[in-house]
Amino acid sequence: MKRVTFAGACLLSLVLACPAAAVEHAILGKKVVVRDSTGVEENRIVVVIARENATSATIAGDPTVDGATLRIVTAGGTAVDAFYPLFAFNWRSTSGGWVYRGLSGTQPVQRVVLKRTGGNAALLKVVLRGSVGGRDLDVVPPNPGTAAAAVLIIHNGGGRYCASFGGAAGGTIGRNTAALFRMKNPTAAPPCPADPAQHCCDFGGSQTCAWAADAEECTEAGGSPGDGDSVCDSASGLCTPPPPVPGFCCGGAMTVFGTNCAAGPGVAAVCSFVGGTLFPSAVCTTSGTCASPSGAFVDASATPF
Repeated sequence: MKRVTFAGACLLSLVLACPAAAVEHAILGKKVVVRDSTGVEENRIVVVIARENATSATIAGDPTVDGATLRIVTAGGTAVDAFYPLFAFNWRSTSGGWVYRGLSGTQPVQRVVLKRTGGNAALLKVVLRGSVGGRDLDVVPPNPGTAAAAVLIIHNGGGRYCASFGGAAGGTIGRNTAALFRMKNPTAAPPCPADPAQHCCDFGGSQTCAWAADAEECTEAGGSPGDGDSVCDSASGLCTPPPPVPGFCCGGAMTVFGTNCAAGPGVAAVCSFVGGTLFPSAVCTTSGTCASPSGAFVDASATPF
């Protein structure tokens, strides 16, 4: 996966340009399958198929230029909100649209198809396998599951395309166990699930994380978006499940996401370089400030470590 160091990222534009508003298209779902039959990550599989006939949906944007992001959401006993960057070099054009093949990179996404077919139909097909790529496929059957959705976001003002199952979409639940969640034939195509208000973004080997406006902004900055409920962890510099562990936090730093906080072991050496104040035992909050582990704001006049 493409990575940039925190220092390198901060040498980019101080604030990313805002992309044009994306056109959203909800495509009527056909089926979703989430299988974990053996409990071994390499054998997991997720399949989402949506097809809507006589639709006015148009395909906007070009993922071979700036890539895309795939979001998989499940609801139920073990809910998941996972984001996967789909880099431009794995996309190619096909008749009526685009195809992604997971031949390289680190994401567990084997194939994505988005196109207009004969008869003026829109088709979205997504296949994820635990045996593909180097990143774990952590989507498992919700056990019991109540709903699911897939959202494909084409970057830089491209369209957003989604398929929903359960809830307002309706549909019939089949198998619903720890080994298999299956749902088919929704009766409606509601709006795409809303993005998290702030999105954790980490920069891997640089051991730093910060808060982006959304997964697209994170990916375009060279980072890796965390799950929808993840936090910026000061101890590791990664996006992890809550609560965050306190550690190095750089407050008031100028990053590619604007004036923000950044956290992790990697910020210690570069915090002053990017105009921030370093705190040795704090967490980086969604408001962009460094706070004590108890949640109280750190005294900005304290002597940095």
